[in-house]
Amino acid sequence: MPAELSAGVPSRLTDYRLLGVAVVALALAFSWLTPLDLFSGGILALAAVGLAAVVLFPRARRSVVRRTGVGLGAWATAALLFAASVALTYALGSPQPFCERPRPTYRGCLTAYGLGAALFLASTAGAAVALGHARRYRRLSGTPVGGAGTADPGRRAVVGRVVPAGETRRTPAGAEAVWYRYEVLSEDGPSGDEDEPPSGPATDGGTEFAQFYVEDGSGRLLVVPRDVDEYLAAAYATTATTTVEAGDPMPGDAAVAADRTYRVREWRIEPDDVVFASGRVADASRAASPASTALGLDGEVALAAARQEQVVGDVRWRVLAGAAVLVLVGGAGYATMLLSM
Repeated sequence: MPAELSAGVPSRLTDYRLLGVAVVALALAFSWLTPLDLFSGGILALAAVGLAAVVLFPRARRSVVRRTGVGLGAWATAALLFAASVALTYALGSPQPFCERPRPTYRGCLTAYGLGAALFLASTAGAAVALGHARRYRRLSGTPVGGAGTADPGRRAVVGRVVPAGETRRTPAGAEAVWYRYEVLSEDGPSGDEDEPPSGPATDGGTEFAQFYVEDGSGRLLVVPRDVDEYLAAAYATTATTTVEAGDPMPGDAAVAADRTYRVREWRIEPDDVVFASGRVADASRAASPASTALGLDGEVALAAARQEQVVGDVRWRVLAGAAVLVLVGGAGYATMLLSM
């Protein structure tokens, strides 16, 4: 492991402590400098810290999209929905969500409006989920399924067996794969301390891929998974977790400390898996011979080791679940806000 990679890797416990201190400090600042009560200030502080992390740190952005399957555009739309809805309550009247001013210190006030706003803010996550997965549902359900050997240029979907088009990739667990995603999880203690179990979110991660064919009874279609829907692919992939000892090579360009033991979690699609692949059929360059081309799926590709009916049904369920959270929880919260005016 290169020594230069050991610098600047924070511990998981330190990350959580810093996050907690930042939220409490911002909540106290909001409560002191504005007419907000501490509860409302805490909500805004948590939202501000989360927004800053997503905006300022590319790794945090990638992690949010990978884990939720929802793009930043859907999250931004949900945030605007919350802000516009709160602004509407002020346009309709005086909601009085705040403590009485002036006050030299926090008086412990907590209002029905603040509780309703907290519920409504939580429900906007449902709006983001519904919006993000609705785009995925339209793309998957609106793409016709055809034979791999008879696919014409344009948006197409195929179902068939994975056949490598060249060399495969070896995953951290030692398996052969045509696509895999990994996350590096750090140990709480130094290398060799087996009594301290690993915990916390991933410190680093990435994807590796190799070109492959989807083969069915009609022939085969080349797939270049350089821009795969990672959330969808991981949802149906084979998973494994392996331990990487200090000094052993890590996958990709993972930036980790050289003197610690790590666990690596992986999601992989292997040769001979039956997959559903959807995307735009066009001329795609072969890895083994860049000068020649073959007709295949290139660019943005939806890939899942499952049947099309299962994939589309699961995505539809996520859209309906997100919408239900927005209507039921958000409706109750917003009604509370309006009734407290």
